Amino acid sequence: MRLLTIGDNTIDRYRGAMTGERVGGNALNVAMNLALAGYSVVYAGAVGSDDAGDHVVDVLRSVGIDTSHVVRSHLPTASTDVRVLESGERVFEAEHYGATGEYRPDGRLLASVGPVDAIHLGYLADVELLYPALATTNALVSQDCAVTPQRGALGIAFISGGDGDSQVARSLAESAVAQGAALAVVTLGSAGSAVYDAADWYECAAAPTIVVDTTGAGDSYIAEFIAQRCNIVDIETAMRAASIAAAATCSHWGAWATVNPGNL
Repeated sequence: MRLLTIGDNTIDRYRGAMTGERVGGNALNVAMNLALAGYSVVYAGAVGSDDAGDHVVDVLRSVGIDTSHVVRSHLPTASTDVRVLESGERVFEAEHYGATGEYRPDGRLLASVGPVDAIHLGYLADVELLYPALATTNALVSQDCAVTPQRGALGIAFISGGDGDSQVARSLAESAVAQGAALAVVTLGSAGSAVYDAADWYECAAAPTIVVDTTGAGDSYIAEFIAQRCNIVDIETAMRAASIAAAATCSHWGAWATVNPGNL
């Protein structure tokens, strides 16, 4: 399979109980997880013409991701200020969108990338610019609606329900399907996840784990669910596999199962 992720990358700058800098962002994290699972991945996004931008590209290339569609901007590479409390809780204090904030791809990007099996959208300032071209593709199209509001039809709408209950999940999922999603996936942290396909409901408990760091757990869930569905796996099996992937991410520092892959 060949998969494309489009959108955000950032440098997460940790302060407080944990310090350091790591590469992150939904579209980038999903790309990294898919590549580490052995899939052919193309990442499209924007970075600055700075050292941080060089580092983002190097991290992507280190796992074999095609970066030929990464755009260099006159603005700095995006960054996020994250304060880690003694309890381990992360507080996102500020986001500096920089190059990611001005990135606005349209249908010409899809034409230049060529055929892919799946397209995942992370944060995009004007995601509606891509929707007309997405409607003509045969790829499975998904979007993280927690970072970019849904603007129409999608193959999969991924939604974060925080640590809400099934009633919260039901409301969020029904809204996404009403807007044109074929499948709505709601992640609920320790409460597990729920999926709605306009006809049936599916629920899955969170896989057991010892939580070290929840950074990127939702992105791991998204990547694994996409891969499972591309492999024509049924919804319940895909949910279980995605929950296990998210639990594994919670068991170590950082968003990927490699040793400090994103440290500057």
